[in-house]
Amino acid sequence: GGDSAFHAVEQAASLQRVCVNGSEVFSLILSHLLPDLMENGTVLGIEFYAATANAPLDERNRLLKQSARVVTNAILTNGADGMDMPAAVRHWRCLRHLTAVIVAVITNCGFGVAELFDYRNQHASALDVFSGGLHGIRLADGNVPGIDGSEYILAENLDDRDRCERENFRRVCVTLSAQLLSLLDAFIFPDSLDASLPASQLHGLALVRTNEPRLGLAQGPLLASLIRLSLLLLCHLEPSSVKFLQCCSRLRCFVHWTLELIRESVALAGYSAAFHTLTAPLDRMVLAVVLHAHRTLARCSAVLYEIEASSYRTYFSSEEAQKKAFKRLFR
Repeated sequence: GGDSAFHAVEQAASLQRVCVNGSEVFSLILSHLLPDLMENGTVLGIEFYAATANAPLDERNRLLKQSARVVTNAILTNGADGMDMPAAVRHWRCLRHLTAVIVAVITNCGFGVAELFDYRNQHASALDVFSGGLHGIRLADGNVPGIDGSEYILAENLDDRDRCERENFRRVCVTLSAQLLSLLDAFIFPDSLDASLPASQLHGLALVRTNEPRLGLAQGPLLASLIRLSLLLLCHLEPSSVKFLQCCSRLRCFVHWTLELIRESVALAGYSAAFHTLTAPLDRMVLAVVLHAHRTLARCSAVLYEIEASSYRTYFSSEEAQKKAFKRLFR
């Protein structure tokens, strides 16, 4: 995660300037880059660290988790363990930059926080045409694979071209959001830290409160970008899926950290007015989370009705899969 990785992303981003399908090509490249980072780790030469670690060889995303351990240990010990501190900072900065790029791509596709309230981006159909999800897109429970060009072109067969473009963008944006959040989970919620301990919360908050200066301050802290991605998943994932459940758990933690930052700003500035200049972006994020949570509850009730009123063969591969989906709606 150094300057070479940063420049590689920037060169790929230049594809967006291509007149024909530049943004689409760049999005598909990103959808394959993220799974590669999940599988092979984000630290160059991480195989050396993984060989000396005690992690089991069959551990899921072993190289990614080892990359996160190396970076996390360096940050927590100020460079005394793992890699040196400047390298760890550059590594996290590169991941933060990648997040900012993906958020910019998603916003450019018309799926920003405000656009999520547009009913044109909502689907009334109970069954998603391409993924088979119930009132939302169904993603794989494990690592989400990249989108192939043939899959992207598949939606070109739709009669309505505007709907076709919006459907392609929706699938790509949801895929990128799920991939990136799963990638960053290893760093923000590392296995090496006990989630119940205050040190774990402080570690995650310290990572997500910073800005990405190379893209300006328009996106706000990394925490705001993570909430944007989570809201997109909240609106478009299948409510009874594992990914949706993970999204809700993650978003709950993000909202908690957002309130912490707002409380800090209030204490430092000595004011109590909502939507003040210092906290207005975070205040809007909290409001958006509340509104989208209410809309999501309505989708959950619609899914629950479909499950109870239909045979399991209508939407699921087995009766056991239907029961698991039913239980997830109440968690």
